[in-house]
Amino acid sequence: MLRTLAVALVVPATLIVVAAVGLHMGKRPDHTTSVYGKSSKERIMSKSMKLSEYFEKTQGMGVLATTDAAGQVNQAIYGRPHFPDDDDNETCSFIMSNRLSHDNVRHNPSAAYLFIEKGEDYVGKRLWLTVIGEETDPEKIKAVRRRNIPTISEEEGKYLVQFHIEAVRPLIGNE
Repeated sequence: MLRTLAVALVVPATLIVVAAVGLHMGKRPDHTTSVYGKSSKERIMSKSMKLSEYFEKTQGMGVLATTDAAGQVNQAIYGRPHFPDDDDNETCSFIMSNRLSHDNVRHNPSAAYLFIEKGEDYVGKRLWLTVIGEETDPEKIKAVRRRNIPTISEEEGKYLVQFHIEAVRPLIGNE
Protein backbone atom coordinates (compact mmCIF):
# COMPACT_ATOMS: atom_id res chain seq x y z
CA MET A 1 0.00 0.00 0.00
CA LEU A 2 1.46 3.37 -1.00
CA ARG A 3 1.13 6.34 1.35
CA THR A 4 2.22 9.78 0.20
CA LEU A 5 3.68 12.44 2.49
CA ALA A 6 4.33 16.03 1.53
CA VAL A 7 6.18 18.55 3.66
CA ALA A 8 6.02 22.31 3.13
CA LEU A 9 8.00 24.74 5.26
CA VAL A 10 8.03 28.50 4.97
CA VAL A 11 11.46 30.05 5.46
CA PRO A 12 11.80 33.86 5.28
CA ALA A 13 10.97 34.85 1.70
CA THR A 14 11.35 31.28 0.49
CA LEU A 15 9.09 28.28 0.24
CA ILE A 16 10.85 24.94 0.48
CA VAL A 17 8.73 22.06 -0.63
CA VAL A 18 9.73 18.48 -0.30
CA ALA A 19 7.20 17.19 -2.76
CA ALA A 20 5.29 13.95 -2.51
CA VAL A 21 7.46 11.43 -0.75
CA GLY A 22 6.06 7.99 -1.58
CA LEU A 23 6.46 5.62 1.34
CA HIS A 24 5.62 1.97 0.97
CA MET A 25 4.21 0.60 4.19
CA GLY A 26 6.74 -1.78 5.68
CA LYS A 27 9.25 -1.55 2.80
CA ARG A 28 12.47 0.42 2.53
CA PRO A 29 12.68 3.05 -0.19
CA ASP A 30 15.17 2.04 -2.86
CA HIS A 31 16.61 5.56 -3.11
CA THR A 32 18.76 5.49 0.05
CA THR A 33 21.83 7.65 -0.38
CA SER A 34 24.67 9.00 1.67
CA VAL A 35 23.82 10.12 5.20
CA TYR A 36 26.30 12.97 5.12
CA GLY A 37 26.08 16.24 3.18
CA LYS A 38 27.71 19.67 3.30
CA SER A 39 27.45 21.71 6.48
CA SER A 40 26.47 25.35 6.55
CA LYS A 41 30.18 26.20 6.51
CA GLU A 42 30.58 24.21 3.27
CA ARG A 43 32.80 21.61 4.90
CA ILE A 44 32.24 17.96 4.19
CA MET A 45 31.20 16.12 7.33
CA SER A 46 33.26 13.11 8.25
CA LYS A 47 31.72 9.90 6.95
CA SER A 48 32.37 8.47 10.41
CA MET A 49 30.03 11.03 12.06
CA LYS A 50 26.99 9.25 13.42
CA LEU A 51 23.46 10.60 13.09
CA SER A 52 23.23 10.81 16.88
CA GLU A 53 26.32 13.03 16.92
CA TYR A 54 25.04 15.15 14.01
CA PHE A 55 21.71 15.85 15.72
CA GLU A 56 23.32 16.41 19.13
CA LYS A 57 25.75 19.04 17.77
CA THR A 58 23.69 20.70 15.03
CA GLN A 59 21.16 23.42 15.77
CA GLY A 60 18.19 23.90 13.49
CA MET A 61 14.48 23.36 12.97
CA GLY A 62 12.61 20.15 12.15
CA VAL A 63 9.25 19.25 10.63
CA LEU A 64 7.61 15.87 11.12
CA ALA A 65 5.13 14.86 8.41
CA THR A 66 2.56 12.16 9.08
CA THR A 67 -0.58 10.92 7.35
CA ASP A 68 -3.74 9.41 8.72
CA ALA A 69 -5.25 6.13 7.50
CA ALA A 70 -7.08 8.01 4.71
CA GLY A 71 -3.88 9.70 3.47
CA GLN A 72 -4.55 13.20 4.86
CA VAL A 73 -1.18 14.88 5.47
CA ASN A 74 -0.18 16.72 8.65
CA GLN A 75 3.05 18.63 9.33
CA ALA A 76 4.25 19.80 12.74
CA ILE A 77 7.37 21.51 14.06
CA TYR A 78 9.45 19.03 16.07
CA GLY A 79 12.77 19.19 17.84
CA ARG A 80 15.75 17.07 16.91
CA PRO A 81 15.33 13.30 17.17
CA HIS A 82 16.61 11.45 20.23
CA PHE A 83 18.90 8.45 19.83
CA PRO A 84 18.60 5.83 22.58
CA ASP A 85 21.95 4.30 21.58
CA ASP A 86 24.74 6.55 20.27
CA ASP A 87 26.03 3.68 18.13
CA ASP A 88 22.66 2.95 16.50
CA ASN A 89 22.05 5.04 13.37
CA GLU A 90 18.88 3.13 12.55
CA THR A 91 16.67 3.94 15.56
CA CYS A 92 15.52 7.33 16.82
CA SER A 93 12.61 8.65 18.87
CA PHE A 94 10.50 11.75 19.24
CA ILE A 95 8.55 12.98 22.25
CA MET A 96 4.98 13.40 21.05
CA SER A 97 1.90 14.90 22.69
CA ASN A 98 -1.51 13.32 22.34
CA ARG A 99 -2.30 15.36 19.22
CA LEU A 100 -2.79 14.82 15.50
CA SER A 101 0.76 13.65 14.65
CA HIS A 102 0.62 10.98 17.33
CA ASP A 103 -2.85 9.89 16.29
CA ASN A 104 -1.65 9.64 12.68
CA VAL A 105 1.32 7.38 13.45
CA ARG A 106 -1.00 5.07 15.37
CA HIS A 107 -3.01 4.55 12.17
CA ASN A 108 -0.16 4.80 9.64
CA PRO A 109 3.36 4.00 10.92
CA SER A 110 5.15 5.82 8.08
CA ALA A 111 6.47 9.35 8.61
CA ALA A 112 9.06 11.75 7.23
CA TYR A 113 11.26 14.22 9.12
CA LEU A 114 12.88 17.25 7.52
CA PHE A 115 15.66 19.11 9.40
CA ILE A 116 17.10 22.49 8.33
CA GLU A 117 20.37 23.54 9.93
CA LYS A 118 20.51 26.98 11.52
CA GLY A 119 22.30 29.39 9.18
CA GLU A 120 22.14 31.06 5.80
CA ASP A 121 22.39 27.97 3.58
CA TYR A 122 19.80 25.29 2.88
CA VAL A 123 21.57 22.41 4.54
CA GLY A 124 20.09 19.59 6.55
CA LYS A 125 18.69 16.07 6.45
CA ARG A 126 15.53 14.24 5.40
CA LEU A 127 14.65 11.03 7.23
CA TRP A 128 12.11 8.39 6.19
CA LEU A 129 10.73 6.73 9.32
CA THR A 130 8.59 3.79 10.43
CA VAL A 131 7.15 3.46 13.96
CA ILE A 132 8.53 0.46 15.85
CA GLY A 133 7.41 1.18 19.41
CA GLU A 134 6.11 3.59 22.01
CA GLU A 135 6.77 4.39 25.69
CA THR A 136 4.46 6.24 28.05
CA ASP A 137 6.61 6.14 31.20
CA PRO A 138 7.04 9.81 32.29
CA GLU A 139 10.46 9.05 33.81
CA LYS A 140 11.80 7.63 30.52
CA ILE A 141 10.44 10.63 28.64
CA LYS A 142 11.99 13.04 31.13
CA ALA A 143 15.34 11.24 30.82
CA VAL A 144 15.63 11.92 27.07
CA ARG A 145 14.46 15.55 27.11
CA ARG A 146 17.15 18.03 26.11
CA ARG A 147 15.62 20.97 27.94
CA ASN A 148 13.39 21.62 30.90
CA ILE A 149 10.03 22.71 29.63
CA PRO A 150 6.82 22.93 31.62
CA THR A 151 5.06 19.61 31.84
CA ILE A 152 1.95 19.08 29.78
CA SER A 153 -1.26 18.26 31.63
CA GLU A 154 -2.03 14.63 32.36
CA GLU A 155 -5.04 14.80 30.04
CA GLU A 156 -2.83 15.70 27.08
CA GLY A 157 -0.26 12.99 27.75
CA LYS A 158 3.21 12.38 26.35
CA TYR A 159 4.62 9.51 24.33
CA LEU A 160 8.17 8.55 23.44
CA VAL A 161 7.67 7.10 19.97
CA GLN A 162 10.52 5.01 18.52
CA PHE A 163 11.14 4.95 14.78
CA HIS A 164 13.27 2.82 12.48
CA ILE A 165 15.18 5.09 10.11
CA GLU A 166 14.45 3.67 6.65
CA ALA A 167 16.51 6.19 4.66
CA VAL A 168 18.47 9.44 5.08
CA ARG A 169 19.10 12.03 2.39
CA PRO A 170 20.44 15.56 2.39
CA LEU A 171 17.97 18.44 2.58
CA ILE A 172 18.54 19.26 -1.07
CA GLY A 173 19.71 16.84 -3.75
CA ASN A 174 20.49 13.16 -3.88
CA GLU A 175 24.01 12.97 -2.41
